[in-house]
Amino acid sequence: MSWFPKSGNGAVHLCRMKFFARNLATRGYFFNAQLGTDRSIEMDNVKLGKNAVDRIFASCHSSRLVQALGGNGKLWSRGWGDPAILNYLSSQHEKRSSSKRCGSLYMSDEKYMDISWQKSPLKSFDGVNVWAGDFESPVQDGTLPPESMSARCQLVVPTSFGHPSDSVSAGIPLWVHLAGTGDQYFWMRKTLSCKLAKQGIGSVILESPYYGHRKPRRQRGPKLQCVSDLLSLGNATIEETISILRYFNAHGHGPLGICGFSMGGVHAIMTAGVCNLPVALVTFLAPQCAAPVFCQGALSASCDWDALSRHSSSINWNEWNCEDEDVKHRLGRILRITDVTRLPPPPCPWATILIQAKEDAYIDRRSEEVIRSSWRDYWKAFPPTYEYLSSEDYGVETRWVCGGHVTSFFNQHHTFRLALRTAMQRMVTEEVADAHYSEC
Repeated sequence: MSWFPKSGNGAVHLCRMKFFARNLATRGYFFNAQLGTDRSIEMDNVKLGKNAVDRIFASCHSSRLVQALGGNGKLWSRGWGDPAILNYLSSQHEKRSSSKRCGSLYMSDEKYMDISWQKSPLKSFDGVNVWAGDFESPVQDGTLPPESMSARCQLVVPTSFGHPSDSVSAGIPLWVHLAGTGDQYFWMRKTLSCKLAKQGIGSVILESPYYGHRKPRRQRGPKLQCVSDLLSLGNATIEETISILRYFNAHGHGPLGICGFSMGGVHAIMTAGVCNLPVALVTFLAPQCAAPVFCQGALSASCDWDALSRHSSSINWNEWNCEDEDVKHRLGRILRITDVTRLPPPPCPWATILIQAKEDAYIDRRSEEVIRSSWRDYWKAFPPTYEYLSSEDYGVETRWVCGGHVTSFFNQHHTFRLALRTAMQRMVTEEVADAHYSEC
């Protein structure tokens, strides 16, 4: 790489960073998991990649120098959050995981929040229009801060699309893009969406609660203040995504799909499993569960473990069956409810693509294997009647890319776009058109 400095102070600092990252990777390649009684995430070792850039990038989150220069500090600096909210959100996730059939929890509900769009495009360039919209979050249970109650989204479509509120007889395919950890505003996902729009595929970019314009007043940057905020963010993202899907389905658009990077991929899998619409699914470097990511992965350095220890007395740990465990195991117990294998699999496996990185230092490399194994077990219990799909995975595909979590995000956009195009094409094949969602 010619842009690396060959001599001088820059080269010295680069060598030090490489040495530091190599030591971190060597010490952190295997981590003891032991995250409670759930078989799917209680593995002997969490296998993490050795990518140096991932380690350096993650270490910057907790660097005192970065914080002194105006950084965002650590995650969960205010502790666990309101115990009542934690218990309530846990029950919400348990309710979703108890739905044994795809979309059964939402099957009879077709309500959605109406989206208010600007009269003219926010931006227009190279045959692409960007529309700004907002709607009230369907989550009205008091778990969201006031700043997050108004949801914001952007629609990236070809200029031929017309106004988003117009009902059409034949719409265009649309992806809902969900945010990864720390992905504020819209620009990062818009880089993917604009090129898709030029190929006739639209994108809806949802701004996550607690991020960007929806950030609570006392929160610094995207760093969530409490553990309960992460669960609240996930719960609201699922409900808001379902509302968006119903809105565009009612306006005649489709096929529809959900995609997301990292944390956004987790929310995409969860939403696809409980949504009552046939949707495509593409995930980019999504873990099976948030627990190993924050307890053992590179992001563990970003957590304020001292604050969580200080506030541990505010939680009745008997309710979580971990009264005698240390702070990391307690966090793992709570985050276990984010395990995607606890929910039904996606409704359209033939249009489901999982993309994983070979050297990912953020998530367990075996996440993909565990996810697909749990889906196979589900389909054995509830066999779909897709006569043209004879394999045990019913068409689910995994694609591996070279690199780590951070480098893959910046270097693999072409891979992500190809997967999005492929999955959407599979939704409109003649065989898929004959499939009935109620049979999944």
